[in-house]
Amino acid sequence: LNGIAPLAMDFYLPGLPALQHDLETSASLAQITMTATLFGIALGQALIGPWSDHIGRRRPLIAGMLLFTLSSLAIVFAPNIWLMIVLRFIQGLSGSAGIVLSLAILTDVFSGPALTKNVTINQTINGVFPVLAPVLGGIVVGLADWQMTFWVLTITSFGLLLGVVFFFAGNEKTTGGPADSEIDRVPEAVAKPSFHADAHRTGGNYDYAVYLYCWVNLRLGEKFSAINDRLWHYLCIKWGWHGGDDLY
Repeated sequence: LNGIAPLAMDFYLPGLPALQHDLETSASLAQITMTATLFGIALGQALIGPWSDHIGRRRPLIAGMLLFTLSSLAIVFAPNIWLMIVLRFIQGLSGSAGIVLSLAILTDVFSGPALTKNVTINQTINGVFPVLAPVLGGIVVGLADWQMTFWVLTITSFGLLLGVVFFFAGNEKTTGGPADSEIDRVPEAVAKPSFHADAHRTGGNYDYAVYLYCWVNLRLGEKFSAINDRLWHYLCIKWGWHGGDDLY
């Protein structure tokens, strides 16, 4: 999933001259098809992550892979360069779901050393595929034509789509933070004398630092998983914020 968008960006690169000839366009417009994908990937990462935080990972992932499959297939039959540029943008936008959500799923499932190990593998894939893509694309173009690179992308993304649909249960529970009413109770809790006493006794003069950390993480919908999650959990319970049990 993480490698499909980087693969798509450069996979057809060896066939760019043939693409330019077939679509009767200029070299600069042919190159914009790659730029459009890059813009789509960048925009998609900014949009899909927050979206998945609210509705879960599975549905955005299915939508992304479905749209990627359809756009890849449509590119094969694109009659002109302008439609192809639009489709390439859509391809990058939808493909970014694999980049964003593969990493998000890892942080949902793993923690500690296991998380570090899997994130390293994930980022290695993200770095290797842009290098391998032109090489693999050159083999495909040499055996067939530039359209075949998008057939390969279509088949590959369809296989990933089936894998997500049938083998990834996902977590449809939203991963956003608790209700605003719970968040708004944090400043009130900080005013309690017990907050200052407990913070001083358990962690020194960390009271306001801990408060800021917890407030930001609640807004981002993340679990208390930093330096000492037991301390954060303990303090939240002592503050009277009852959502601490759920997040711990």
